[in-house]
Amino acid sequence: MCPAGRLAVQPGAAEPQRGRKRVKKQHLYGLDLVRFGSAFIVLLFHLSTFSSIAPSHVTTPDERPFDWLGWVGTSGWVGVEVFFVISGFVIAASARNATALTFLIKRAIRVFPALWVCSIIALGVTLAWGMAPAEALGAFLRSIILSPQGPYIDGVVWTLVLEAVFYVYIAGLILIGARLGRNLLDLGGLLLGSVSVLFITAYIAADAMGLGITETLLRFPFKVALLWHGVFFALGMLIYKAARDRLSGMEYGFAAVFTVFCLFEIANNVLAGAGGFASETYRITMAIGIWLAAMAVMLFSVFRSEVVAKAIGAEWVKKAGLMTYPLYLNHFTFGMCLTPWLAGYIQNEVLLLVAVMSIILASAWAIMTGPEIWLQKLSRKWFLNQEQSVAIPMPGKKTAERTA
Repeated sequence: MCPAGRLAVQPGAAEPQRGRKRVKKQHLYGLDLVRFGSAFIVLLFHLSTFSSIAPSHVTTPDERPFDWLGWVGTSGWVGVEVFFVISGFVIAASARNATALTFLIKRAIRVFPALWVCSIIALGVTLAWGMAPAEALGAFLRSIILSPQGPYIDGVVWTLVLEAVFYVYIAGLILIGARLGRNLLDLGGLLLGSVSVLFITAYIAADAMGLGITETLLRFPFKVALLWHGVFFALGMLIYKAARDRLSGMEYGFAAVFTVFCLFEIANNVLAGAGGFASETYRITMAIGIWLAAMAVMLFSVFRSEVVAKAIGAEWVKKAGLMTYPLYLNHFTFGMCLTPWLAGYIQNEVLLLVAVMSIILASAWAIMTGPEIWLQKLSRKWFLNQEQSVAIPMPGKKTAERTA
């Protein structure tokens, strides 16, 4: 998940290129909705698997009070793949004209406050349900430092580990580029996506030849190395490149190839067991359809930002975007523990769902308006000495800025 902050505006963020319109200012409201929608469908996916008896995932429909959400939520995990594309877009913008150290500091300030708050909540509810203190504390410590090795106190932390690896990769590109006197971000994005394409191709070949190594290639270390999801980050970086400037014919070709391999990764997730509700054909169709729809909305939001702003330009849309990150972080373990506890008092499944979702959404709002923003302001004061922001210049269109 890309923990993106507020998309605001900054005059003079970029100089217009010769023969192009002057850069204007525009908040990318559409990205706020895409991010919130992606977090919401991930929430639905996990809710459909929660038990009403104890904090766990279950495969027996009788133990799942929200099993009926499966027809909608069965492919909700694909929201993570949407987040990775958004992350590629936002990080390509925030890394532009930044030093490696400043980039990493600003990423840490954005990521860790909400992570720490939500990890503390997850630690508390798991201990309350009787998890062994040593086990819970170990999972908590691995989570708050984004250890590449789990298990974690919350099941969604693994995606932040991938995000952190992506940030380090980008910082490396900035550092090497500074030494060479050139910007390597565009080239680095193509390299990241190409390596991912080669890896996925090797996986397809190994599976077709029956080499028996496909299970090994699906293990977490290969995900941490961005071999599975590099195509998503790279596609997002290309979308930003297209918004900032324009793509060459070769870059359009890369974008097409990356998109195809994104679709394969999504389909393979279903075949490897993600979801588990309804037929494989239905789940693959749903997952790919959701992802393509999200990409269409994202592209329209970026390239027709003025139209989107006129249609949905409101403060509540910005707030929805801001609460996406704590919603994503605090729905899994907290919701998994909350569901069986409330099920003991609320027998009606619809009322139970309303209660669980209301509490999860309220907690995300409280975290976003309280401890998360307090810790971020304090961290900026300590490490940056000012409120810094990152412009997303899009020549010929309005320019969005994201508070780091």
